[in-house]
Amino acid sequence: MTRQISPIKDVNDSKTLWKIAVRVTDAWVVSNSKQKQHVQMVVCDAKGDKAHIIAPTDYANQYKAELVENNTFTLQNFEIEKNDLTIKYCHHLFKFILNGNTLLQDLNEFEIAKPGFKFVPFDEIKNGKVRKDVLIDVNWYLEVLEKSRLTLKLKTLRDGNILPCTLWEHFAEKFVKYNNERKDDGPVVILIHNAMIKEATDKYELGVSNAWNSTKLFINEDLPEIVAFQKSLPADEPSSSQSLSMTPYSRCSAKHLQ
Repeated sequence: MTRQISPIKDVNDSKTLWKIAVRVTDAWVVSNSKQKQHVQMVVCDAKGDKAHIIAPTDYANQYKAELVENNTFTLQNFEIEKNDLTIKYCHHLFKFILNGNTLLQDLNEFEIAKPGFKFVPFDEIKNGKVRKDVLIDVNWYLEVLEKSRLTLKLKTLRDGNILPCTLWEHFAEKFVKYNNERKDDGPVVILIHNAMIKEATDKYELGVSNAWNSTKLFINEDLPEIVAFQKSLPADEPSSSQSLSMTPYSRCSAKHLQ
């Protein structure tokens, strides 16, 4: 008897036998200190709901070829655990763990739309209306560039609010390379997928940064969201470009961010 496909939002630990049809929206490989690797990914279903899935080291190679962004497939026989991570990749209460008996089938036989970015307004971040333990998407333009630790000051278009954004490791390197090689002097629009909210402290303002895994950084790229944002900017919007070089701060270990 064929098992019925369930929506992601319905999956919980009340039973063990579930079947879901999903699209991989984000996938990344994690290496530990012993250079052993496991695969993690975020998937969505046809309704746009998301879940965090882990393929542990013992089974990563078994499924690695299929766990590629934009692939679709069905999953059965996976373990269900509480989503108790300090920093979460989605809002689902549970994360799903693949094992040796997991069935990954129907590769690319389902039409599941790629979900769009879900941008979070600044005032919702500032007023605590957004969970700070879940990664978010932001899309603002560069107002000020501080060289001390590669901190960007991102400005919202709607109300002019400014939000500090700190980039670390290869994200910092990507921005420095772009900034030093750019030929134009127009506004810089930055889109960060899976950004992490950094709460205000005695020393630092409320802001965002890249996470250690899963973050994607887009700078003035040909994405519909960035193009639309650029077209909405005032014609006289100034540029904040300046030559940069990497500093010890911009190479700090991102492990401290989580």
